[in-house]
Amino acid sequence: FFPQFIMTELPDRFLYSILNGRVGILLDRSPVSIIGPANFFSFFESTEDIYLRWSLSTFIRFIRFLAMAGSLFFTAFYVAILTYHFELIPSKLLIVIGQSRSQVPFPPLLEAILMELLIELLREAGARLPSKVGQTMGIVGGIVIGQATVEAGLTSNILIIIVAFSALGAFLAPIYEMGTAIRIARFPFIILAGVWG
Repeated sequence: FFPQFIMTELPDRFLYSILNGRVGILLDRSPVSIIGPANFFSFFESTEDIYLRWSLSTFIRFIRFLAMAGSLFFTAFYVAILTYHFELIPSKLLIVIGQSRSQVPFPPLLEAILMELLIELLREAGARLPSKVGQTMGIVGGIVIGQATVEAGLTSNILIIIVAFSALGAFLAPIYEMGTAIRIARFPFIILAGVWG
């Protein structure tokens, strides 16, 4: 499910990995090289980290790791807390969440899955369009559709914020395959949180 090899087109990343004891595979007439074995934490290393001081690069990797964990678990945590453990929420925040969810006809599990799917559709549509149009569509589409779903009573404001944070966290992965794995792994965690809390 999670990637086990790093694919790169960057010669400095390839050489850095070779110098650190990894194996590199080059293919004839292909700009992509494969580096292995790769552990979980090597997917949080960016090529730019090589050129920074160790303290700064370690801090940036730590931020990336926290963002990935937040991206993976934040929506599922929201569903579990709201469905089974709402007594853990402070009363003032619970009133705000209750007012935001008062018009929503769906349970938190279905609402979260629908919003995550909508964000994935926007992301894929933005990736398939030309770069300027795709970026504009991703930003404007997210704002317009998010506002429209809240006004129509299909989702709550708080879930829009949580899903947006989860989407941003997945973008911090320097390796595309790891970001994709995090985005896909989010759905089973949401379902498990909605079923078992």
